[in-house]
Order: sequence, then C-alpha cells, then structure tokens
Amino acid sequence: MALNAGMARPRPFIKWAGSKTKILKKLYEHVPEKFENYYEPFLGSGALFFYLIYKKGNHFKAYLSDINEELINTFIVVRDHVDQLITLLKNHQKEYSKNPKKYYYYVRDKLDPKDRVERAARVLFLNKTCYNGLYRVNRKGKFNVPFGRYKKPKICDEKTLRNASKALQMSNAEIRVLDYQIALKQAKKGDFVYLDPPYQPINSTSNFTDYTQEGFSKEDQ
Repeated sequence: MALNAGMARPRPFIKWAGSKTKILKKLYEHVPEKFENYYEPFLGSGALFFYLIYKKGNHFKAYLSDINEELINTFIVVRDHVDQLITLLKNHQKEYSKNPKKYYYYVRDKLDPKDRVERAARVLFLNKTCYNGLYRVNRKGKFNVPFGRYKKPKICDEKTLRNASKALQMSNAEIRVLDYQIALKQAKKGDFVYLDPPYQPINSTSNFTDYTQEGFSKEDQ
C-alpha cells in the first residue's frame, strides 16, 4: 500500500539546524527511481525520508539513524506512543502559557525524566520554545540553548505528529542510535544512501556542530 494514496503528507515534527525542507524538490531530482533500502545516518528532522514516503509510498526499507540518543528516542516515541506524547505536550503547552520564560528554564535545567515518552516530550517542548529551534549541548551533554521568546509557539502539533507516526509505522523503518560509519557498513550496491552531515563552520565563532557532547569535528567532516 502506498502511503501517498489517500493519506496526508507526513512532514518533520521537529526543527533541526540544516534541515533540507526548503530544497526537497531539488534533492528529489537526484533520487534513484527504484531502490530497496534507504539509509539516512544523519537523521535530523528526517525531511527527505518523509518526502520519500509521500512520493514513493512504502516500497523501500528505511534504516534511519543518528548518534543523538534523545533525537532517536523521540522518533521512536512518535512512532510507538504518539497518544501519550500528545497528552504530555498539551500539558507542557498549558504550563508554558502561565509563565513562558520561567517554565522554559524549569524544563531545561531542572526536569530530567527517565521515562522515554516524558523524555521525548521534553525534547519537543524545548525544540519548539528555545532560541531558533536549535539543538545544542555542552560537554556534559546538557541542553544549553536560551529561551526563544516566541509569542505563541505550537508546542503540540497534533496533526503533524499523527501523520509522522503513521508514516514511521507503515514504512517499517528501523530507527537506531548509531555512528554513521557503523550505520553504513551494511549498505550494499543498489541501496540509496543520503549523507547529510553537520555543516562545516565557516569560522571559529559559528560552531553549530554540538548536536551531541562529542561534537562533529573537521576530521569527521
């Protein structure tokens, strides 16, 4: 069954620096007509994956991975526990409306949930309310992006979450925490691999590669 038959187009549910959402049509010009396996080892927002599902349906096996554990956990929760996630995000939305800045820093600095659904809700809350939707951590792995000062951020985008959940379920995607080099070891001739690593900073003060505490160095690039 093709996902684009009678189904709303799935879109990224998370903001991510370097997302290629605006150039998907250009990227699609380079996508092979047919392939059995699709590898995306720098998952980010998954923009191209969701677009491929929309254009091609579920006629390929997807292997989605990233070294960022919180990001991968969020994708898995969206796939498997979207109802619980939506409930938690609605609660975040309610609490945020009372005192946005105070609640933001409470969630960022004090809230440390262990439950995987609560962790995913925290990630999405911070993503929608932090400065410019950045994901950045310090060397201790602590999220450290400042408050975003949005007037009315859409913390719980229920429609987008449900569409993404259906796409991830029906595509039978494998979603794993993996270093890109390990993720690509099982790729073989005829597979489609989309490599989109973090940008190389143009200077020493524009470093946005700290998606994990290990960072992504010039040598990695």
